[in-house]
Amino acid sequence: MGVWGASPGTMAFVTKHVVTTLNYNTMIRIFDNFFKTRTLFFFLIIILGSICPNIYAQSLIEKLGGVKTDFVFATDSIELHIVDQAIIQRGFSDFNVRTNSSNSYGHAYGYGLQTFHLEFITTSDLKTYEKFKNKPDKAIYDIKLYDENDTLLLNFGVLFGKSKATTKISGMISYSINLIQVPLILFDRVKKIDITLILM
Repeated sequence: MGVWGASPGTMAFVTKHVVTTLNYNTMIRIFDNFFKTRTLFFFLIIILGSICPNIYAQSLIEKLGGVKTDFVFATDSIELHIVDQAIIQRGFSDFNVRTNSSNSYGHAYGYGLQTFHLEFITTSDLKTYEKFKNKPDKAIYDIKLYDENDTLLLNFGVLFGKSKATTKISGMISYSINLIQVPLILFDRVKKIDITLILM
Protein backbone atom coordinates (compact mmCIF):
# COMPACT_ATOMS: atom_id res chain seq x y z
CA MET A 1 0.00 0.00 0.00
CA GLY A 2 1.21 3.48 -0.68
CA VAL A 3 0.82 6.64 1.32
CA TRP A 4 -2.56 7.05 3.05
CA GLY A 5 -3.45 3.50 2.08
CA ALA A 6 -3.47 4.13 -1.68
CA SER A 7 -2.07 1.53 -4.01
CA PRO A 8 0.97 2.36 -6.19
CA GLY A 9 -1.26 2.31 -9.29
CA THR A 10 -3.63 4.80 -7.74
CA MET A 11 -0.74 7.08 -6.70
CA ALA A 12 0.68 7.00 -10.21
CA PHE A 13 -2.71 7.93 -11.67
CA VAL A 14 -3.18 10.80 -9.19
CA THR A 15 0.35 12.06 -9.80
CA LYS A 16 -0.15 11.95 -13.57
CA HIS A 17 -3.49 13.72 -13.21
CA VAL A 18 -1.98 16.47 -11.04
CA VAL A 19 0.93 16.98 -13.47
CA THR A 20 -1.50 17.05 -16.43
CA THR A 21 -3.67 19.61 -14.61
CA LEU A 22 -0.64 21.77 -13.79
CA ASN A 23 0.55 21.60 -17.41
CA TYR A 24 -2.94 22.50 -18.63
CA ASN A 25 -3.19 25.49 -16.27
CA THR A 26 0.29 26.60 -17.27
CA MET A 27 -0.61 26.43 -20.95
CA ILE A 28 -3.80 28.39 -20.29
CA ARG A 29 -1.79 31.14 -18.59
CA ILE A 30 0.75 31.18 -21.42
CA PHE A 31 -1.93 31.48 -24.11
CA ASP A 32 -3.82 34.05 -22.05
CA ASN A 33 -0.71 36.20 -21.68
CA PHE A 34 0.09 35.72 -25.36
CA PHE A 35 -3.32 36.94 -26.52
CA LYS A 36 -3.26 39.84 -24.05
CA THR A 37 0.17 40.87 -25.33
CA ARG A 38 -0.96 40.44 -28.94
CA THR A 39 -4.09 42.51 -28.30
CA LEU A 40 -2.02 45.25 -26.68
CA PHE A 41 0.41 45.16 -29.61
CA PHE A 42 -2.35 45.59 -32.19
CA PHE A 43 -3.92 48.33 -30.06
CA LEU A 44 -0.61 50.23 -30.04
CA ILE A 45 -0.30 49.76 -33.80
CA ILE A 46 -3.76 51.31 -34.27
CA ILE A 47 -2.90 54.26 -32.00
CA LEU A 48 0.42 54.92 -33.73
CA GLY A 49 -1.25 54.58 -37.11
CA SER A 50 -3.71 57.32 -36.20
CA ILE A 51 -0.99 59.62 -34.86
CA CYS A 52 1.68 59.24 -37.55
CA PRO A 53 -0.43 60.58 -40.45
CA ASN A 54 -1.00 63.77 -38.45
CA ILE A 55 2.75 64.10 -37.89
CA TYR A 56 3.54 63.64 -41.57
CA ALA A 57 0.65 65.94 -42.53
CA GLN A 58 2.26 68.96 -40.87
CA SER A 59 2.43 72.06 -43.03
CA LEU A 60 5.75 73.67 -43.96
CA ILE A 61 5.06 76.50 -41.47
CA GLU A 62 4.63 73.96 -38.64
CA LYS A 63 7.78 72.07 -39.65
CA LEU A 64 9.67 75.39 -39.44
CA GLY A 65 8.41 75.94 -35.89
CA GLY A 66 5.40 78.12 -36.64
CA VAL A 67 1.95 77.82 -35.09
CA LYS A 68 -1.27 77.75 -37.10
CA THR A 69 -3.86 80.27 -35.83
CA ASP A 70 -7.61 80.73 -36.29
CA PHE A 71 -8.17 84.46 -35.77
CA VAL A 72 -10.97 86.39 -37.44
CA PHE A 73 -9.44 89.11 -39.63
CA ALA A 74 -11.23 92.32 -40.59
CA THR A 75 -10.44 95.66 -42.18
CA ASP A 76 -12.43 98.62 -40.88
CA SER A 77 -14.84 96.11 -39.24
CA ILE A 78 -15.45 94.29 -42.57
CA GLU A 79 -14.45 90.63 -42.27
CA LEU A 80 -11.73 89.41 -44.63
CA HIS A 81 -11.68 86.08 -46.39
CA ILE A 82 -8.56 84.35 -45.04
CA VAL A 83 -6.87 81.54 -46.97
CA ASP A 84 -4.22 80.71 -44.36
CA GLN A 85 -2.70 82.20 -41.20
CA ALA A 86 0.10 81.50 -38.71
CA ILE A 87 2.58 83.01 -36.28
CA ILE A 88 6.22 82.20 -37.02
CA GLN A 89 9.67 83.38 -35.99
CA ARG A 90 11.78 84.89 -38.73
CA GLY A 91 14.75 87.16 -39.26
CA PHE A 92 14.39 90.94 -39.19
CA SER A 93 16.98 93.61 -39.99
CA ASP A 94 17.14 97.38 -40.28
CA PHE A 95 19.74 99.97 -41.20
CA ASN A 96 20.08 103.69 -41.85
CA VAL A 97 22.74 105.84 -43.47
CA ARG A 98 22.92 109.64 -43.24
CA THR A 99 25.41 112.05 -44.75
CA ASN A 100 25.66 115.81 -45.19
CA SER A 101 24.90 117.46 -48.50
CA SER A 102 28.47 117.16 -49.72
CA ASN A 103 28.86 113.58 -48.48
CA SER A 104 31.98 114.64 -46.58
CA TYR A 105 30.83 112.95 -43.38
CA GLY A 106 27.94 110.90 -42.12
CA HIS A 107 26.85 108.11 -39.82
CA ALA A 108 25.12 104.76 -40.14
CA TYR A 109 23.70 101.92 -38.10
CA GLY A 110 22.36 98.45 -38.74
CA TYR A 111 21.14 95.43 -36.81
CA GLY A 112 19.52 92.05 -37.22
CA LEU A 113 17.44 89.89 -34.89
CA GLN A 114 14.79 87.19 -34.70
CA THR A 115 11.20 88.31 -34.14
CA PHE A 116 7.75 86.73 -34.35
CA HIS A 117 5.55 87.61 -37.31
CA LEU A 118 1.83 87.30 -37.84
CA GLU A 119 1.43 86.02 -41.38
CA PHE A 120 -1.77 85.59 -43.34
CA ILE A 121 -3.06 85.23 -46.89
CA THR A 122 -6.27 86.95 -47.96
CA THR A 123 -8.20 87.49 -51.17
CA SER A 124 -9.30 91.01 -50.13
CA ASP A 125 -7.53 94.36 -50.07
CA LEU A 126 -7.06 96.22 -46.81
CA LYS A 127 -9.05 99.39 -46.30
CA THR A 128 -6.79 102.42 -46.91
CA TYR A 129 -7.12 105.91 -45.43
CA GLU A 130 -5.19 109.10 -46.15
CA LYS A 131 -4.60 110.96 -42.91
CA PHE A 132 -3.42 114.16 -44.56
CA LYS A 133 -4.42 115.82 -47.83
CA ASN A 134 -0.86 116.39 -48.95
CA LYS A 135 1.15 113.65 -50.61
CA PRO A 136 1.86 110.94 -48.01
CA ASP A 137 5.47 109.92 -47.43
CA LYS A 138 4.89 106.86 -45.27
CA ALA A 139 2.31 104.19 -44.59
CA ILE A 140 1.35 102.50 -41.32
CA TYR A 141 -0.65 99.37 -40.58
CA ASP A 142 -3.13 100.34 -37.87
CA ILE A 143 -3.80 97.07 -36.00
CA LYS A 144 -6.44 96.45 -33.32
CA LEU A 145 -6.67 93.24 -31.28
CA TYR A 146 -10.09 92.24 -29.86
CA ASP A 147 -11.12 89.46 -27.50
CA GLU A 148 -14.20 87.21 -27.85
CA ASN A 149 -16.37 89.92 -26.21
CA ASP A 150 -15.23 92.43 -28.85
CA THR A 151 -13.25 94.31 -26.21
CA LEU A 152 -10.19 96.15 -27.52
CA LEU A 153 -7.05 94.59 -26.04
CA LEU A 154 -4.39 96.56 -27.90
CA ASN A 155 -4.05 99.13 -30.67
CA PHE A 156 -0.63 99.47 -32.29
CA GLY A 157 0.93 100.61 -35.54
CA VAL A 158 3.57 98.99 -37.74
CA LEU A 159 5.40 100.89 -40.45
CA PHE A 160 4.65 99.51 -43.90
CA GLY A 161 8.40 99.18 -44.55
CA LYS A 162 8.89 97.13 -41.38
CA SER A 163 6.53 94.41 -42.62
CA LYS A 164 6.30 92.46 -45.84
CA ALA A 165 3.40 92.31 -48.25
CA THR A 166 3.45 90.65 -51.64
CA THR A 167 1.56 91.92 -54.64
CA LYS A 168 -1.69 90.23 -55.52
CA ILE A 169 -0.95 86.92 -57.25
CA SER A 170 -3.79 84.70 -58.48
CA GLY A 171 -6.21 86.81 -56.46
CA MET A 172 -4.31 86.36 -53.16
CA ILE A 173 -2.28 88.82 -51.05
CA SER A 174 0.07 87.69 -48.29
CA TYR A 175 1.14 89.79 -45.31
CA SER A 176 3.84 89.35 -42.66
CA ILE A 177 3.37 91.70 -39.69
CA ASN A 178 6.26 92.16 -37.24
CA LEU A 179 5.07 91.58 -33.65
CA ILE A 180 8.22 92.88 -31.94
CA GLN A 181 6.29 95.46 -29.92
CA VAL A 182 3.37 93.21 -28.96
CA PRO A 183 3.18 91.07 -25.77
CA LEU A 184 2.63 87.64 -27.31
CA ILE A 185 0.68 86.43 -24.27
CA LEU A 186 -2.19 88.64 -25.47
CA PHE A 187 -2.79 86.31 -28.40
CA ASP A 188 -4.21 83.69 -26.02
CA ARG A 189 -7.14 86.10 -25.60
CA VAL A 190 -7.35 87.48 -29.14
CA LYS A 191 -10.38 86.53 -31.23
CA LYS A 192 -10.42 89.21 -33.94
CA ILE A 193 -7.72 91.32 -35.61
CA ASP A 194 -8.71 94.48 -37.47
CA ILE A 195 -6.09 95.95 -39.84
CA THR A 196 -6.25 99.12 -41.92
CA LEU A 197 -3.55 100.92 -43.91
CA ILE A 198 -3.06 104.60 -43.08
CA LEU A 199 -1.15 106.87 -45.47
CA MET A 200 0.56 109.76 -43.70
